[in-house]
Amino acid sequence: MLKLPADRARALCMESLTTLGLPEDQARTVTDCALFASLRGLDSHGIVGVLPGVANNLARGNILPQPRIEVVREAAATAVLKGGGAAGAVIGSRAMSMAIEKASQYGIGAVAAFNTHHFGAASFYATRALEHRMVGITTVGCAPVVAPYGGVGRAFDRTPITGVFCTPPPRTGRSSRQPAAARRSRSAGRSMPKASRRPIRTPR
Repeated sequence: MLKLPADRARALCMESLTTLGLPEDQARTVTDCALFASLRGLDSHGIVGVLPGVANNLARGNILPQPRIEVVREAAATAVLKGGGAAGAVIGSRAMSMAIEKASQYGIGAVAAFNTHHFGAASFYATRALEHRMVGITTVGCAPVVAPYGGVGRAFDRTPITGVFCTPPPRTGRSSRQPAAARRSRSAGRSMPKASRRPIRTPR
């Protein structure tokens, strides 16, 4: 097994993505997301699991280096973004930034996005809320892959969801907050990049 220091892995990811035409700021966001997962043992959503797909989609023109991200609907505490073919981590980060900004003003912020690609580990976005002493919740939809009980056809998605919360301050009073571990859940199945390596066969 090849092992690389985190800084070397980061440099390789950045070089690969920028060589394929992704602007440096977007490449950094995608790299941060993938490295976040890899350093936490979430390899299915890390450098090995997700980055090759991003590179392939860039090479094929499915991910656009200059996406037109639009706010198609917005209210005080909510918004909907159209990704315009952006890399998943790029639109995911934009959505989380908007949600945090709205939550700081109104106490809650909820932002949805569509027309994008696989955005990696949901916990990457949820944990950003900790920096602002907020609760972070991230979820995502996908194509139907789960059959209902007693059924044979795929009808539901797996609806992965991540929640991140701050624990109470320690009694020593040395810190105002202590980040808790991110809690991840899904309704069924395995991580999509891992599961997608095998064909899904539906009984005829």
